[in-house]
Amino acid sequence: MKKIFVPMLVAAAVSACNMNNSAAKVDVAKEQQALMNTDKEWSKMAGDLGLSKTLDAHYADEIVDLSPGMPALVGKVAVDQAVAADTGKSMTNDKGLSWIPEKAEVAKSGEMGFTWGRWIFKGNMSGADTTMYGVYSTVWEKQTDGSWKAVVDQYNNTPKP
Repeated sequence: MKKIFVPMLVAAAVSACNMNNSAAKVDVAKEQQALMNTDKEWSKMAGDLGLSKTLDAHYADEIVDLSPGMPALVGKVAVDQAVAADTGKSMTNDKGLSWIPEKAEVAKSGEMGFTWGRWIFKGNMSGADTTMYGVYSTVWEKQTDGSWKAVVDQYNNTPKP
């Protein structure tokens, strides 16, 4: 009986693993396009409403915001407090920020991905008309509802392209 039971148990385990693997197949190209669309839609929303009004909708609760010259901001509460303290002094609260994602990559598991691209800011900063350029990268995590939320967001300034 043992001689039959052990091979049957092994066969059942292998079969279960194979079923799980086939059920877990992810259409990476489709997810990359969805992530690219999410980033593009966020840029449009930020242009329409101002970046500060869009952060809560696109940042995960555990977001890590890495802005130049600033300590890391960890969590939505820290980001919200920094934005509130900075009102009118930076591009965060202006509608002049836009970005264009150039690439999206998604892990084979479909659970994580990243985008990167170029940004431009045209607006008033500390009372002066300003134009700034830069690059950014954002790490995204797929949520249980199928949406993508940013878990790490970082950027830096660059010279005019």
